[in-house]
Amino acid sequence: DVAQYVGCRVNIVITASKGAREAQDFCFIDVGNAEAPGVHAYRETVGSVSTDRKLVIRGEIEGSSVGAIDGQWALLEGDLADGQDFATVASTALSATVPKDSASTRYFDLVLPAGVLVEKAVYTFRLVASFDERTVDGTLVGPSYADISVTTNAPPFNGQLSVSPEVGTIFDTPFQLATFGWVD
Repeated sequence: DVAQYVGCRVNIVITASKGAREAQDFCFIDVGNAEAPGVHAYRETVGSVSTDRKLVIRGEIEGSSVGAIDGQWALLEGDLADGQDFATVASTALSATVPKDSASTRYFDLVLPAGVLVEKAVYTFRLVASFDERTVDGTLVGPSYADISVTTNAPPFNGQLSVSPEVGTIFDTPFQLATFGWVD
């Protein structure tokens, strides 16, 4: 019974694993008694992302009979390369509207091109969905949002590669390659 949790903040831990690999993330849910739009944001990959590839964050806004829903992407945390503006660099629209009585989910992805994120940084993006007050029948209902954090990677550094022996004959001399000291 959800009614007993109204006014509470619930922490949910999500664990994804495959073989010996495991990644965890968490989210908080504030339980209220107003109807709010359904909104989801997620990545199809886990782990840090490369700054030299485009970033795709999947967004979904569920249609509702309560009213039309306005969706908006925002950058909450993180600075873009060369001080670029979030609204200017996004490859996709940052706002969308789902009409009232839409029975389907509106897919509303955020795509940022390669080169706009900074290496070794944390970014938090938010997809907010709120009912358009002009289309709501009855009392005003609350907005909802989904936050997603992304950590960027950088090439490894400070490492060394050694080859032993340093000279030899192709296909006749066995070589040993060793690396150490790399930081990723």
